[in-house]
Amino acid sequence: MATRLVGVRREVDSSRDKGAFILTGSTAPSEDAARHSGAGRFARLRMSTMTFAETKHSTAEAFFNGLLDGQDILLAAPDFSVLEVIERMTQGGWPAYLNLSNEDARESIIDYAADVSAVDVRTPDRTFRDSTKVSTLLRSLSRGIGTEITVSTLAADTGLSRDTVRDYLDALSRIFIHVEQPAWSAHLRSTATLRKAPKRHLADPALAVALLRATPQQILRDLGFAGQLFESQVYHDICALMGRGALISHARDSVGCKVDLVVERGDGRWALIEVKLGSSDETIEEAAASLKRFERQLDFRGYEYPPELVVITATGPSYQRKDGVHVVAFTALTQ
Repeated sequence: MATRLVGVRREVDSSRDKGAFILTGSTAPSEDAARHSGAGRFARLRMSTMTFAETKHSTAEAFFNGLLDGQDILLAAPDFSVLEVIERMTQGGWPAYLNLSNEDARESIIDYAADVSAVDVRTPDRTFRDSTKVSTLLRSLSRGIGTEITVSTLAADTGLSRDTVRDYLDALSRIFIHVEQPAWSAHLRSTATLRKAPKRHLADPALAVALLRATPQQILRDLGFAGQLFESQVYHDICALMGRGALISHARDSVGCKVDLVVERGDGRWALIEVKLGSSDETIEEAAASLKRFERQLDFRGYEYPPELVVITATGPSYQRKDGVHVVAFTALTQ
């Protein structure tokens, strides 16, 4: 790898052409490759599985960047049910699985997860890691997907030591399976403090479904877990839609006030987002009140623009409430 990287670097230096090479890989560069710096020559881009908009499970009428720019969104409810959203989440966004039946896609993802546990997790540093223990940790991460599950909790749930959990999490992060959504860092006017624990996700929420051997119907009967999966899917898609220039975090203070996603664009525009699988009036009212409550705590010094307040639902109409809070259907969302 290092020898080939040196050759590419020399060619880039001599030709000065932009975009002459696309270098791909499913793991972070090894220590050896990292010593051959690509600084000033290479731009790193993290790829992801396909979004709802890309797989045509969104009407792609609600432009998230337009919302950040202050544009109003007024759309009728897309023709998708909550069960259809759950079915798509269990299917995943891998191009090779899109035309498979839901059952066949889930079986393929189970096989993929087995390869991750047995083979891929050893790739970053060529260190042996017990595939059974890796699978156990992945299942624990799956149960806690989209939450601030801690290393200590993962250790207690799996029977592994905290050091082993940290090592396995690092290896899974380096092969882009484990994804951390960082905690937001900002100043609050209240005496409450922001927590620092990240939320934990997998590369695609369908991995969690496959690892737990769940079906769409079982998930629909467990609305708590369905909500976790949906929040993780929204995080996955927003990350892909916003690209490299955006920072996407979450916020929770010491008294329990929280925001599911904080999206900060490079030009200073930003949004506070609550994610709700349901779209009833009561659900939206509760989410909007939570956003307004969190906004009142913020110290806006240093921010050029006020945040857009957004409730993302699975289905339903998209509109702006009288209090300024946007309600947007995920099945209408695009870049």
